[in-house]
Amino acid sequence: MKERRVITSTSAALMAPPRIAARAMLIAICVVMSGFLAWAYSAELDQIVFAEGRVIPSGEVQTIQNLEGGIVEEILVRAGRHVKTGDVLLQIAGTSLTAELNGTRQKLFELRAEIARLSAEIEGRAPEFPPELAEERPDAVERAMTLYKSRRRQLEDTLAAVDEQLARRGEELETLHARNRLMIDDRELLEKEIGLVEPLVSQGAVSEVEVLRLRRELNQLDAERKKNETAIATTGALLAQGKQERGEIINRFRTEAIERRNELNTEAEGLGEALVASSDRVSRTAVRAPVSGIVKQVLVNTVGGVVQPGETLVEIVPEEDTLVVEAQIKPEDIAFLWIGQQANLRLTAYDFAIYGSLSGELEYLSADTVADDQGRHFYIGRIRTGDTTLPHAEEDLPILPGMVARVDLVTGKRSVLDYLLKPVNRARQRALRER
Repeated sequence: MKERRVITSTSAALMAPPRIAARAMLIAICVVMSGFLAWAYSAELDQIVFAEGRVIPSGEVQTIQNLEGGIVEEILVRAGRHVKTGDVLLQIAGTSLTAELNGTRQKLFELRAEIARLSAEIEGRAPEFPPELAEERPDAVERAMTLYKSRRRQLEDTLAAVDEQLARRGEELETLHARNRLMIDDRELLEKEIGLVEPLVSQGAVSEVEVLRLRRELNQLDAERKKNETAIATTGALLAQGKQERGEIINRFRTEAIERRNELNTEAEGLGEALVASSDRVSRTAVRAPVSGIVKQVLVNTVGGVVQPGETLVEIVPEEDTLVVEAQIKPEDIAFLWIGQQANLRLTAYDFAIYGSLSGELEYLSADTVADDQGRHFYIGRIRTGDTTLPHAEEDLPILPGMVARVDLVTGKRSVLDYLLKPVNRARQRALRER
């Protein structure tokens, strides 16, 4: 006979499930779930399109060339170096160009000294040479001054000879005029004497021969006077001619100086243009950076090597331009993007957790996809940044072309609940449709 086990009421009560604790736990779970659902419904997260890209300059890469070419004398930069506008990148040998420049300059100085001398001769004054001419070419100034004195002395000697001749002509003319005045007086006296003697002939007081003698003297005096007046006219003409010749000598002297100065001015203008051209060629032997930026590539690496005219020597990425990130966007994400969309840029060269990120704006989307070498298709998007450096506490960090960036494009907002229900909704749409 089996023994029966007796369970008392106390034991039964102890063995009963704890209804109050279970109910409290259930309520707590419901409250937590409700709070979670409420938070998931109200809390919003950014919808992000992820892409990768690289930094490119918004402006064109500057290619530095040399017009004349020549032998490389010195290479002063290397790839990756920062340069400022006007910095010398390469030095091209310019010995022959410098010699040509100096020769042109010396010739121009000589012409200017000659022009100053000729101007003095034309204006009848002492030469005035520019101070820089006297400083640079004192020998040219001295030669010009010596020639000026020589030509001036020659002119003065010529004029002195003419003046001496004119003085003699003037004295001769004065003598002839004095003789002519004397002849006039003598004639008046003869006529008066004849007038007194003629009445005496009829009275027999004076012989008729005396009257004839007086008349013969009068005729001779008239002939001599006429001859003297001819001499006066001839001498006067010679004197006028001498004065005219004197003026012509001076005019010829000045005309020759004017013509020569005009020739030298024309030659000086040509030399001035040649001097500017030579100066430009010499200045171009120092190949300088036209803009500030980063040296992308130095295409000449051999000192003593020959570069051809117009050959590209250095490439510089300008730093003044704002930087642009060119991103590759998947075709399935393109429908959610638009121009002006905000983006967040994280450069892989700098730890995002330490250095942070940059803000940008989508400014370009390609009209169609392009394919890479592996056949993958994607759209090209360009995001412009407002900075060319990454701000940091100690110093701003440079952003260089070619750096890889991860691009987060914010397409909208979505609640946490939408994210949680997305797999359910997707499964529901596909349920009972498989073949």
